[in-house]
Amino acid sequence: MLMRPDLAPQPVEPMLAQLAPKGATAGVPVPAGTARLRLTTAVRSTPAGRPAPSVDLAVTVEDRYGVPYRTSLPALPADGRARPLDLRLPPGAGPLTLTGLDLSVAQPVDRAAEHRLTVSRIEAVDDGGTTRALTLPTTWTAVSSGGAQDSFPDRRNAPTAAEVTSARPLTVTYGTGYVPRENSYDLGTVSVRLQVGQPARTEIAAVATDRFLASTGARTGQRMDVTFAGRNLPVRIVRAVHELPTTSGADQSAAPDAAHDGGGILMDLRSVNRLLQSGYGESAEPTEWWLSTDPAHTADVAAALRALPDVDPAQVVVRAEIADRLRDDPFGAGPAAAFTAAAVVAAALAALGFAVSAAGGAARTGRRVRGVARPGCPAPPARPDARRRTGRTGGARAGGRRGPGHGPDPGRDPADRPDRAGRETGAVGAGPAAARPGGAAARRCRRRTARRHGGHDPAPGRPGGVPSRPRR
Repeated sequence: MLMRPDLAPQPVEPMLAQLAPKGATAGVPVPAGTARLRLTTAVRSTPAGRPAPSVDLAVTVEDRYGVPYRTSLPALPADGRARPLDLRLPPGAGPLTLTGLDLSVAQPVDRAAEHRLTVSRIEAVDDGGTTRALTLPTTWTAVSSGGAQDSFPDRRNAPTAAEVTSARPLTVTYGTGYVPRENSYDLGTVSVRLQVGQPARTEIAAVATDRFLASTGARTGQRMDVTFAGRNLPVRIVRAVHELPTTSGADQSAAPDAAHDGGGILMDLRSVNRLLQSGYGESAEPTEWWLSTDPAHTADVAAALRALPDVDPAQVVVRAEIADRLRDDPFGAGPAAAFTAAAVVAAALAALGFAVSAAGGAARTGRRVRGVARPGCPAPPARPDARRRTGRTGGARAGGRRGPGHGPDPGRDPADRPDRAGRETGAVGAGPAAARPGGAAARRCRRRTARRHGGHDPAPGRPGGVPSRPRR
């Protein structure tokens, strides 16, 4: 399995090795290069039926990855005669292991029968016609199921349990039961499942992500039931990892968002199928394959897979092709993230520049207001709200400027502000837009100025101190 080392707190290979089942799969080993698998089989029925009932057979083989495949054989008449049944294998299948044999037969009407299945020989035939005899295992288990739904209360018409009476040759006996004549429309079927005995396994080792543990409230070392292929399987969590490839919400377009992502759990497929086969006679097939190819032949492998008749070309995903598409997209995820970050930085710089400009403008306004005091008059006393008034003065000047000597002055007394007709009352400094100081020192300064101008306060902002018009 391909997994980045930063996703796990320990080396990946030793951790994943703990998930594999102990020991090889038991069964009939089929060598690589086998073109056909031949089974010499016979079924005898007692009493013999006229005509002889037909028995359907199927073989289960497992590849080196632990994936089981169930393939049907030709139907076999229950007349006691041994017949060779050939199973054609796909080319390049590699070494296989025969792990099971299934049969099914229709129940007779009004009379039960006893069947005996015998597999006397299993052979591997290659493309050249060379035949090699294979060794049958010594341990088999048989389980029967099915039968008519309408049975008598004492179940005298129910099928009897299957039993392995011999391992070499493999011999199994079972009873078919029967369907009552009045219910002959109810066609029952008896199924028998033969399996090679596998090492006992009561639970499956698993690796879970941190989010899975947080979502389920589980912990490392805990045993829990996990639904797999519609069955509840006992699973023990042996290790925890930060994340598993392709299982997070960000990796799957159809997956929920991260807030609703419940995490993932990793189990060995061979271990899962062993438990499913032993407990339910079922198996789980993989829905996705990860292939490691030679970089020089990646395109050839992808083309060969897309040319298969049962494969949708869109389902073949090549990592190199995804990388090429991302490089060709100028507005991909990386550049888009960079654009967003640049916009945020520009906004922050603009805000900082505005703050620095406002602070500088307020400081300049304060110095200008303090510097326009009339020579010989004391500066206005500092007041606690001087900074705020300076800021307001700067804001008023930024909002709209007025001519020299016009407009209210924050440092002047209310009595010296212009009246409704726009005329000034009282005395102000000789300079344009001069600020009038307040307090006793300011009043003495205004009195001295008035005496010099003949008892009149000079008009503010007028050159030469032209007397203002007296208030009426």
